[in-house]
Amino acid sequence: MNELRPDSDGGGREIVVRPDYRLPKTLLTLAILLSWVFGGFAVIDDFIARGTHHIPTFAWSIILMWLGASLVLALSLLWILFGVQRVLIRSDGLTLTRKIGPASIGKAEAFALAHIQNMKIEEREYKLRGKTTVKYAITFDYLGKNRLLLDHLSAHRAESLLSGPLHRFASD
Repeated sequence: MNELRPDSDGGGREIVVRPDYRLPKTLLTLAILLSWVFGGFAVIDDFIARGTHHIPTFAWSIILMWLGASLVLALSLLWILFGVQRVLIRSDGLTLTRKIGPASIGKAEAFALAHIQNMKIEEREYKLRGKTTVKYAITFDYLGKNRLLLDHLSAHRAESLLSGPLHRFASD
């Protein structure tokens, strides 16, 4: 879902894009996370039952890797449920931020309008279990590099964004 609204600070427009997919990917990620966590807890419970002084050093590294993978799966689930990509269009540039709820993910990326060229829609193929899914991304050239603005869009959503609020950057 897209949301276009005036910037709260004034002087710009804001595009807020949430991922197209919700229910199928949410259920799949939740099922994987739950089975991963409960399976890991069973192994950890077995280690604890033996006593912590009998746990070999490599087992501790496996437990740490399990915790890391659990964190990645949990963040993926949070992104699916609450993630948004926010593009702020002002007179001097574009600012891209990614958020999960109120928390920003990574640094905000700012792009000067004078250096943005050749904004276009790119088709991207994603494979899962041998099945190919086509999604679209909005990319542009910035200081000699191809940069990604928004990704995992439907064809309709990408076209509406490029012909709407981002039309002045589009290549002909």
